[in-house]
Amino acid sequence: MKNHILWLITLALAFGFLMAEVPDMATLKEVLNKAKSGDVEAQFQMASYYAEGIGVVEDASEAMRWMREAATGDHTEAQYRMGAFYSHSIEEAIQWFTKAGQNGHLEAQRRLGAHYAGSGKNKAEAFKWFLLAAQQDDIESSYEVGNIYFYGMGTAKNLTEAFKYYQFAAEADYIPALVAVGECYLDGAGVKSNTTKAFQAFTKAAASNHPSALYNLGYCYHTGQGTRMNTIRANAMYQLAVHFAAEEQKAAFQKYVDDTAANLSIVDREKADKIRDEWLAK
Repeated sequence: MKNHILWLITLALAFGFLMAEVPDMATLKEVLNKAKSGDVEAQFQMASYYAEGIGVVEDASEAMRWMREAATGDHTEAQYRMGAFYSHSIEEAIQWFTKAGQNGHLEAQRRLGAHYAGSGKNKAEAFKWFLLAAQQDDIESSYEVGNIYFYGMGTAKNLTEAFKYYQFAAEADYIPALVAVGECYLDGAGVKSNTTKAFQAFTKAAASNHPSALYNLGYCYHTGQGTRMNTIRANAMYQLAVHFAAEEQKAAFQKYVDDTAANLSIVDREKADKIRDEWLAK
């Protein structure tokens, strides 16, 4: 009984609670006949009926049977749902996601990119799938393509292309991409150096308490790039970077807090702390 419940839960999660409309008997019979004759859309519909117990008795085995029929018949969404169901079996999941991705399923392409970039350990395949997703204007995938071009992982290093994809994602206010765009402008990587634009990008990203954005904003104040030099504000931003950073990042950011604090009077340190506290109170 317990295994059956787990099966139903897994099926429901994978098939995404398809929320099919309750069919009348004539409609149900028509859909069933179409499904039996090989109509993949009808097969997908029958899978949803059985998965949710709509118009029929809930039956996980029947739901799976019809979903597999639809997926085998090249129904893209069914292929993706099969991949999601087999997330416990990576090899089979990847087979189904690949079929869906080849048919243009955006989420399948994203999952494949993430798989190959991580445990799949195939940077070229990661690039292939993230690029396909980016070509569908997927924001996060565009950022990942930017990273791949920037570091030359899975394709030739190309800073100009990296900046192009970073900028696309940044224009949608994707915070990691805003930070990347700022760093490109700061360093003149793939784009002409423009410290004012770097400062603007870091300022926008820092509003979301992104630790690297806060660090970079502090760096701009610390070095007077894109703004007037202000060691008090630099120290405050560095403190905020430490506050919001993951544990393994804190020590690296703390060094900048200590370095700037050493050049501040007690009064100026209090001013920096006040800026920090006002930021945290927002």
